[in-house]
Amino acid sequence: MENYCKVICAVAVCAAFSMWARAENVSGEGTESNPYVIPAAGSAIVVDGNVDEGAWTRALQLELPWEIEPGNNVPAMVRTELLLMRDERCLYAGFRCYDDDPEAIKARYCRRDEVLEGDYVRLWLDTHNTGRSAYVFEVNPFGIQGDGIYTMFASELDRSWDGIWQARGRLQEWGYSVEVVIPFSQLNFQRTEGNRVWGIIAARCYPRDTSRFMNVIPNDRGNDCWVCQFPKFTGLEGAEPGRNIEINPTVVTTRSEARNSFPDGELEEDERTTEAGVSARWGVTSGITLQGTFNPDFSQVEADALQLELNEPFELFYPEKRSFFTEGAHLFETRINAVHTRAMREPEWGLKIAGRQGGNSIGALLVRDEFTNLIFPGSRSSSATLLSQANTSAVLRFSRDLGRRLTLGALATDREGSDYHNRLMGVDGYLRFSDADRTRFQIIGSRTKYPAGIGEDYNQPREEFGDRAIYLNYTHRGRALTYGISYMDIGPGFRADLGFVPMVDYRRFHVTTIYRWYAQPGGWHKGMKATAEYLQYFDHDGELILREGSVSFNYLGPSSLDAMATVSKSRESWNLVDFDQLDLEFDLYIQPAKDIEVGFAANLGDRIDYANTKPGSRVRIAPFLTYHAGRNLRLALDHTFERLRVEGGRLYDANISRLIAGYHFDAKMLLRAIVQHVDYRRSPELYSFDIESKYRNLQAQLLFSYQLNPRTVLFLGYTDDFYGGEHYSLVRGGRTLFIKLGYAWQL
Repeated sequence: MENYCKVICAVAVCAAFSMWARAENVSGEGTESNPYVIPAAGSAIVVDGNVDEGAWTRALQLELPWEIEPGNNVPAMVRTELLLMRDERCLYAGFRCYDDDPEAIKARYCRRDEVLEGDYVRLWLDTHNTGRSAYVFEVNPFGIQGDGIYTMFASELDRSWDGIWQARGRLQEWGYSVEVVIPFSQLNFQRTEGNRVWGIIAARCYPRDTSRFMNVIPNDRGNDCWVCQFPKFTGLEGAEPGRNIEINPTVVTTRSEARNSFPDGELEEDERTTEAGVSARWGVTSGITLQGTFNPDFSQVEADALQLELNEPFELFYPEKRSFFTEGAHLFETRINAVHTRAMREPEWGLKIAGRQGGNSIGALLVRDEFTNLIFPGSRSSSATLLSQANTSAVLRFSRDLGRRLTLGALATDREGSDYHNRLMGVDGYLRFSDADRTRFQIIGSRTKYPAGIGEDYNQPREEFGDRAIYLNYTHRGRALTYGISYMDIGPGFRADLGFVPMVDYRRFHVTTIYRWYAQPGGWHKGMKATAEYLQYFDHDGELILREGSVSFNYLGPSSLDAMATVSKSRESWNLVDFDQLDLEFDLYIQPAKDIEVGFAANLGDRIDYANTKPGSRVRIAPFLTYHAGRNLRLALDHTFERLRVEGGRLYDANISRLIAGYHFDAKMLLRAIVQHVDYRRSPELYSFDIESKYRNLQAQLLFSYQLNPRTVLFLGYTDDFYGGEHYSLVRGGRTLFIKLGYAWQL
């Protein structure tokens, strides 16, 4: 009887969906055999955020009746309408987001790609209809844009892609509305003679007591491929990618000062330059784009967030932010991080070709770099150096889809310098056995020769050497239960100098099991998750590196509460000594009020003193606070404190603080200040080598930016650096003033 009732309820829900989702002007059913039809726009659209012009009455109109997170495909709490139409040059999307309490809408000015902090809508476009990747476009109620590319292989959104498209939002008495115009010239898709079919889906984020996500269709949680579930749309026969030619000239003026000796020297002019550069892109085909850059400004507008470097045996990872490298970066990604373009330190020029044609994806990169950055990896630690010699770096990536479930790929990299080279070549693949089961593999080999002197200075081989790296993985993702097994084997002579592989000479075995509980209407939780993991590392001599088991529990509750606790127990070998460790980790995030976000991360437990090969106990606390003062001002403060105690007392105290204040005049204009402070206090008598008792660093940055689009920009910036040590207080080490102008000229 119970099952019978469930069937009746399911039929009723489906019937309600068919009446609700098919609001007006609906032709088709959204299936591969009978896709929805996107009609042609009958007249021009004024993009002002109001979805009320006569042209919108011709649009295909659907609704978003399903809450897929945290609810498990339950009826949406609020009504949302999606409208779609097109002409020969653009796709038009309109959203009407109704709200019972419009005053509760979290509408704020923010930077591009930061719309996730409030209400927003999202549009996904699988323009190749392969179920493997999709463009993602996001807009908040003020028209602030976010975009990126989602790939099934990474299962996450890569925000490195920045398209040039239009969006406007407007608060209404009944909620808010959004208009979106996406030029086809910004998209990669095939020219076809007959009907063109895309996968398209829309979502709305409704953040109140928790962040709720509404969708056009329910989410089949037994299907690991989200993009495969997209409804199908046609009516795009007249769409043309266009010439897709863009020229981006830039001018950068810099004036910097530095001390001629530290700390007592005088500040002197270190650099005064004005440099012009140019980047260009051309859509060679409808799917392949060629990009080139000469004398580019490869500097970063925003400094990296500082990371705690004390007692860390491996090099720290920093993300790529330079636009020439970030666009199309997802095409070069593999499970072994063999391509990480931050390894290219000061490029003089670069060429890149990337895109997709039919079932083939290709990426090629050629860069001339003024410096050679090297990481020397090991099984238990790594080191690095920077050589004042130029090199030429090349990357070639190719993958091919064989049907809808199998993809095979190949990767080759080459970096050539004076008496130096690093060459890498490998293959990889991805196979979905079923909707819930998938496997991945990658095999890479490398050959390396270091310049003379490196072998002696860094204990590296003097002659050419090589090795291989292997990755294998199997994952099952069901509605509630997910589990996976992976194996990684990286030889001691493997080097990926154009990537980020700071650890080699190990075999790793990793098992993960996750169980999820989904929210029910009126329930006491918004979702829960329990995770159990086991991993072990051994070097190629069979010696233990690390063996660890952990369990964690994640709870979602009211006021956007997200709390997680993890307990881990491990045995780690360091300098031929085994250490048993127990660690407790806590993470908390909550929004106690509409404009306030607070949280912290904490670690309590055992920690090796890697510098002196001693057991220690660690306390690490990292609180943060974000305050939105109205719609224009955002204040964010975060701090990291770590104390390591060993036999004899406190080894060190480390504090890193960062304050960000940003005032958005409107959607395009921003004034932002960042202050970062580092303070290390050590006990030299507890170290086995000489070390100063104090180190301090203060960095300050002031930036004014005006951005019409991601590449038509004006930046005015000022940075200041201060350093302090055991025998002197904070002293200015240098300062820089810069101006950057960039323009996106589209043909």
